[in-house]
Amino acid sequence: MEGLSFYHFFKAIDDKVWLKLGLQTSHNHTLDLINRSHHFDAYIDAVKRAKALGFQVCAHLILGLPGETAADCHTTLDRIIEVGVDGIKLHPLMVVRGSLMAKQYAAGELEVMEEDDYIALAAEMIQRTPTHVVYHRIAAQARRPTLIAPEWCTTARGVSSKIAKVLAVEGVQGSKLKILSTN
Repeated sequence: MEGLSFYHFFKAIDDKVWLKLGLQTSHNHTLDLINRSHHFDAYIDAVKRAKALGFQVCAHLILGLPGETAADCHTTLDRIIEVGVDGIKLHPLMVVRGSLMAKQYAAGELEVMEEDDYIALAAEMIQRTPTHVVYHRIAAQARRPTLIAPEWCTTARGVSSKIAKVLAVEGVQGSKLKILSTN
């Protein structure tokens, strides 16, 4: 099956056909640092092309990338919403065996997020996301011996449950959207 015939095959099965894009962040300096072979403008172009063909677009985002703050993550969220994302997958930076980051982590040159910090940031981002955007995933896991750090990433279910508890108490998806003044 080629190109659009592949799309039409799946469109006949389900009205929504998703294209998942591994953006990770909208900050070009971070994309360079983590050796991604694209910049944010390539993501924008891919979204425009995908939408023109009728795809729903899901962006993968990593929280806790080297040098990025919570404000950087919020900026990435704002940018992908502005471009027109339909779905989001969130997960923390995970250091896995055999990667460049594994060497950096072993040398003390790389830090990973604490579980509580990830939970708080993920919940904030969900609260700042319009309700029409679907969260496909809010946590991820890896198994030992592949996973080196953070230790709390050996199970995603517990983290997802903790995020849900924060949302239940502090506000659900869309509850903290920026309200633009018309003045």
